[in-house]
Amino acid sequence: MYSIFLCLLSGEVEFCYQKDTARCITKDSIGVKGIVNNIAINPSIDTHQVKEKITCTFKRLADIESEHITTEVNQNTGILRGRVHSIKEKEEANKTAYFTAGITKLIVIGTDRRLLFGEFGD
Repeated sequence: MYSIFLCLLSGEVEFCYQKDTARCITKDSIGVKGIVNNIAINPSIDTHQVKEKITCTFKRLADIESEHITTEVNQNTGILRGRVHSIKEKEEANKTAYFTAGITKLIVIGTDRRLLFGEFGD
């Protein structure tokens, strides 16, 4: 017989995906019925560096036409504006921001029917 547990996660990580990974690994543990994820995202870089990292990654990726996307960072929130030409391009743009240290929330604003969209974070 198994006991049922509520698991409390706490601590600090640098990336949003690390917080999500801790939750995903824990949720499949035997007996865990619920998770409270209080892990804080505490990046070690400033917002200007975050914006530069996202912009440089867009320029390196062949799947993203970076000239159609502008990037802003306000504290830990990444803001992407613009348009994409495919679902793959949208997914790559969102993934790039998601895996950047310091981004805990993403707001995406599009300009036509093929919008960048989606949001992640707490």
